[in-house]
Amino acid sequence: MHVAVKDSPQGQSLPVFFEGHRQELVNMYRNRDSFDLGETRGEGNYVHFEYRVRPGAGSCVYHVVEHVLRSRFIPVENHGFVISTGVCEDDRRGSLAAQQERILRSFEEPR
Repeated sequence: MHVAVKDSPQGQSLPVFFEGHRQELVNMYRNRDSFDLGETRGEGNYVHFEYRVRPGAGSCVYHVVEHVLRSRFIPVENHGFVISTGVCEDDRRGSLAAQQERILRSFEEPR
């Protein structure tokens, strides 16, 4: 699991913040032999985003699930968060997929 804090201009909407993050990934991984953008859906106060990537030669293809959000727990308004979980595609059966979802949901904030 990885949690990243990213600066974003004050007042920037979640969709715009997410699109900036998504474009960073496209720029970073565009030359990889395996990079596929998957499901994206808005879930109220966060964006659920999935993609597959092989980070380097000889590594497995990772299935990454992210929740991209802005948090009211942090008093500074110009920060957003990316919570990432990734497991090898071949290992993403059953309990590992469920564990990814549990980890991500643990960061959800009540409305």
